[in-house]
Amino acid sequence: MEPVSKRAALVCLENDWPSLVKRFNSLPPREKEIFLDRQGFAGFSDLLSHIVAWWGEALANIQSVEKDADFKTRTYDVDRFNAEAIKAKYGKDEEAVIREFEDARKRLMEAVSALTETQMANGEIQKQLYWMITNHCAEHKL
Repeated sequence: MEPVSKRAALVCLENDWPSLVKRFNSLPPREKEIFLDRQGFAGFSDLLSHIVAWWGEALANIQSVEKDADFKTRTYDVDRFNAEAIKAKYGKDEEAVIREFEDARKRLMEAVSALTETQMANGEIQKQLYWMITNHCAEHKL
């Protein structure tokens, strides 16, 4: 895992992640289906719900490290976590999930912006920036 600079995380949150919704919505219906199938999600709301849930974890983990520099993140059953994230948003219309996606993105941007140099050097913070922001964005790139 390469270290992630604050700038790189913020650029990803400010530029790359917001364009996901725009790029997806610009696709023809068949290409949307292909993308979602390749990603392993039944619908776009499911994909966004998964992202929002992971960002919530990142935010909680960053806040925990801010309170206790020795905090260690838990181990995740990724498939279970993703299924629970999708289930939690089941039945919400896509526009509502998009609003939650935007709200979560902005909260995470604020948290990353506030990180000090010392916090940025913390291995647990670095894991959040890499796995939940930059690498995760690359995984869902259109």
